[in-house]
Amino acid sequence: MASINQARKVFYTICTLILAMIGLISYWRYHINSEKFQSISLWLSENGLSDFEDAFWMEGIVSLDACANLDLDRLHQYIAFSQLDHSKIDRINAAVIRLRERLKFVNWLKRYSLQNYAIKLFDMGVDNVRKVIQLSEAKLNELTSHDVTGQENAKLKLAIQSLVEEIEEMASSIWNGPIVIYALSIAYPVLQYTIIILGISLLFRWRIICTRNLKLVADSIIYVGVYVEALLFRNHNVGTVNDVAKQVSKLNPIKAIKNIRSKFANHFNVTWQWKDPKVVGGTLKFSISQVSLVGQACPITPQTNLEVEMLNPLGNPIGIVSDINENRLLPHIVNISFTLHQAGKYKIHIRVDGNEISNSPFQKEFLAGPADPQQSTIGIASSIIVVTRDVVHSLQLDCRDKFGNYCKTMENRFDLKLTKIGNPSALTNTELALSEQKLEMKVIGEEGAYKAQLLYDSVILKNGDFTLVVLSNVDGAKLHKEIGRKKMNVTFEAKLASKENSYLDFSKKPKKVHCSISARQIKVREYYLKVFSNNVCSFRVLPSTKLTLQEDPSIQEETLVIDDGIQAPLSVVCKEKYLFLATYATFLNRKFVGGDTFAMKMSYFQQELAALNIKRSQSKYAVSISRQHALRDSMKQLKNASASDWCRPFQIKFQGEQAEDLGGVLREWFHVLSRALFAPSNQLFVGFRDDNQALVRPNNARPPEFAKIKYFEFAGKIVGKCLLESAITRDSNCYIRACFARSFLAQILGLRVHYKHFENDDPEFFTNKIQYILSNDIADLSLVFAEEIYSSDGKLEKIIELKPNGKNCVVNNDNKIEYLDLLAQQRLCKEIQEEKNAFLKGLNDLIPDSLLSIFDENELELLICGTCEYDINDLKLNHAVIGRTSEFEKILSWFWSIIANFTQQEMARLLQFVTGCSQLPPEGFSELSPKFQIVNAMVTGTLPTAHTCFNELCLPIYDSLDDMQHSLLIAINEGSEGFGMS
Repeated sequence: MASINQARKVFYTICTLILAMIGLISYWRYHINSEKFQSISLWLSENGLSDFEDAFWMEGIVSLDACANLDLDRLHQYIAFSQLDHSKIDRINAAVIRLRERLKFVNWLKRYSLQNYAIKLFDMGVDNVRKVIQLSEAKLNELTSHDVTGQENAKLKLAIQSLVEEIEEMASSIWNGPIVIYALSIAYPVLQYTIIILGISLLFRWRIICTRNLKLVADSIIYVGVYVEALLFRNHNVGTVNDVAKQVSKLNPIKAIKNIRSKFANHFNVTWQWKDPKVVGGTLKFSISQVSLVGQACPITPQTNLEVEMLNPLGNPIGIVSDINENRLLPHIVNISFTLHQAGKYKIHIRVDGNEISNSPFQKEFLAGPADPQQSTIGIASSIIVVTRDVVHSLQLDCRDKFGNYCKTMENRFDLKLTKIGNPSALTNTELALSEQKLEMKVIGEEGAYKAQLLYDSVILKNGDFTLVVLSNVDGAKLHKEIGRKKMNVTFEAKLASKENSYLDFSKKPKKVHCSISARQIKVREYYLKVFSNNVCSFRVLPSTKLTLQEDPSIQEETLVIDDGIQAPLSVVCKEKYLFLATYATFLNRKFVGGDTFAMKMSYFQQELAALNIKRSQSKYAVSISRQHALRDSMKQLKNASASDWCRPFQIKFQGEQAEDLGGVLREWFHVLSRALFAPSNQLFVGFRDDNQALVRPNNARPPEFAKIKYFEFAGKIVGKCLLESAITRDSNCYIRACFARSFLAQILGLRVHYKHFENDDPEFFTNKIQYILSNDIADLSLVFAEEIYSSDGKLEKIIELKPNGKNCVVNNDNKIEYLDLLAQQRLCKEIQEEKNAFLKGLNDLIPDSLLSIFDENELELLICGTCEYDINDLKLNHAVIGRTSEFEKILSWFWSIIANFTQQEMARLLQFVTGCSQLPPEGFSELSPKFQIVNAMVTGTLPTAHTCFNELCLPIYDSLDDMQHSLLIAINEGSEGFGMS
């Protein structure tokens, strides 16, 4: 009896092993067939034959090889195809013939180890062997352009030459599938029937294996197989065997196996189509392929849930292009393309169903390209450089590639061209030497002022146009001595000279004057009896104040013209004119020592402001206010605060709230006061139109409750306090949420106000009046140099003359620019003079105007207001396209790719360029009115333009994405005022 029991146990064990083999072989066969059938499904879908998917499965046609082996002459004899009409049979025949051609092509590539050319050939439209034979010499050279040795080119040509002789031979041999799979397909039915017969005989002979036991064994095989496979393929969240059993029991076992296998078993390989290290620029590609355990290619479809995310060095996602939704000649390969312009280390995440594939995330470093003179600069704070003759002067180099990335020092291929102002024929020699990051320059020649151009490889550097003032050794020593004095106030004797179209009325006899230059201004005084003085005029030392050397034929002397764009230009004759220019340039350069980019200017501004307040008291100034009456309470509590009190740290407390002020409450206070002071609905600051998006400036017709001028002084102090706190606690910047008018920002900086400011500040007035006057003959309009002021009910209240006796001066085509500028002075400047002065008083109590003057209007807005969060997807949902064509579709796709890589500051610049303001309404782009519009400019290769009146961005057609990005960046960053001499 014991021996019988032992035999039974052995028999059970053998049966269990046999059943396990059946399960494994069944699983393997089903898995191979289902994976291969994915290729069939995709191929049928691409050829519009998805309706026949069940027919192919029924006939056991589960691979592309089997498809290619179909006997097309007997296709109607297959049971599944017997009911199809001739048109459907013909469609299947045509698709099979195309498949054979493609497989021949792929097989040829494999035989000659040319798989790395597959993607390039497909991109050229070469997808079969006949097209390969027809490739031209130029195309072959293009394919192998990366190989400088010429070996790849020769290899490719030899393979093509052999192809002609082998085409017929390939037709008979190309369809042979893997030997193992073929053998299994024959062996499996034999083994299957053997086991079935054996099982039936055992069942009837011993009657010991019941249905329940068979089910138990089968389920155990499935559960254990699923669990082991999940572990093998690193599904760390698989849980216990019981957990898997519970999950599988709810599903069809085969479907469960297929589901888990598809998630964890297939391998994903990544092929980088570049060699590291790679420089930025151009379009780069990499491919992702899917293969099974046995090396079989598996199609990648949208249902694969493949996700690719690429993060730039700042951790922000960048735009990529995938062809997963396109018809691909190699269905198991997905190509990813992208364009990079920012150097640094990038992370590439590749996920399937939310899980990272092996070795993901990948890290790739991209280097800066070669130095580009149009992006590289020399370290000059202004466009005036002062040197001493025969003395070496060093210029700091800031080398950048074409995308603005910092790169290595240029080679010494520099050239300096000099043309003397007033004497172009004068000969001057220069010596240039390169030392690390510095360019050493020595001028050998006459003293004087020169127009200079610094070139690299015959291309002018970005700021390579400047004025070079060359001093004699005596004047150089004198300037150095004057600069070394603590209280600098350098005075030059000069004579006034008449100037055509000047508003000043000078006598014909030149008057002697003294021109005094300090860090803040140029004062021109006329002295009587050498004691009493009369202030002729004064000019602020600002970028907008231009000094120009000109020849005056009437006096046959070189005159120095001082023009700030606001008052009448002044001409003087000065014997020490070059020293005069050098002194002015030195003062100006000191203001701009921080550099000429916004980031450099802001860093310098905050450093200097923090240094001025380094000794400020650290005792906190307590301010307790109610949120409902924040403006009233804040003004009341700060009414008697001195300038030194304003410089102390504020301890803000909102009454009835428990929050401790560690910086966040202070920022909230600024936010609340911003709404109370600058929201147009409160009428203290308003725009020219009744619109929440209007750019605001002080309201000279404000409500009675804001009648006192102190409100504007307080507003200036709040802005100054915000800038001060940002400078001192630089890790936690504070901002004012307001959209200031460009003309108001210009006046804060002491810059000129002109008629072009109307385009941003009052678009309707600009469109209806300014543009009409500029574009038309106005001889019949009867305009005079006067402004008529009307009441709200349309009654004429008063007439303001724009210049003396203006109501009797007729505007014509010759003087209409003067009229428009004077009109801008009246409407944008003089109307709010009192309010603006009060605002500046409050602001300058805390922030020196000499520090603010290093910025232009756009930069000042970014400094005060910062940038908001820009959502590219929000813009995609809330924009309009005008002039859409197939050609412009490519430009649109490039535009989205470019701005996807923009920094927040670049997005702020773009918004400034298109709408006139860097700030968005509270609801984002959806609240912009008019809607953000992208317009086909119908031109090629020019810079983009914008119409802020209509929120329009006009994009030309470009030949490449790189050209478009370069042009767009120039357009959104240009517009700041320059200075120097002509």
